[in-house]
Amino acid sequence: MALVLSACATTRPTSRTTSFATPPSTAIDIGGGVSQQDLRNGTGNIHPDAGSIVRVEFAGFRSDGSEFDSSRSKGKPQVYELSKVVRGLSRAIEHMVVGESSRFWIPADLAYGESPEDARLPAGDLVFDIELLNIVRH
Repeated sequence: MALVLSACATTRPTSRTTSFATPPSTAIDIGGGVSQQDLRNGTGNIHPDAGSIVRVEFAGFRSDGSEFDSSRSKGKPQVYELSKVVRGLSRAIEHMVVGESSRFWIPADLAYGESPEDARLPAGDLVFDIELLNIVRH
């Protein structure tokens, strides 16, 4: 299952706002080239692990700022098993706690690659806004 992940308070880049092409200097490198910028602190203290099932709101963007998917477009939060999503997203969500909203910059090699076999999937580096609503199973 491919996870194409949006936080409730998503800021989409425009010509008047920041670009998604590179993380800002305030973003933290969480390893493997994935960068994180907190948008809202969480209330929990438990982090999901690679085998967890989580409920999230999300928005996924190409590096040019165009949105390719969101939970809002699906009409409800989405539930994913972290072992079945792309590595960069699993790594990103494992750094979150319940209630947290963050923006993540995911390099192509931890997303769908530069030229995904499935043309419906976005190519290149991606940006995700994610709100971790709860950990369904830890």
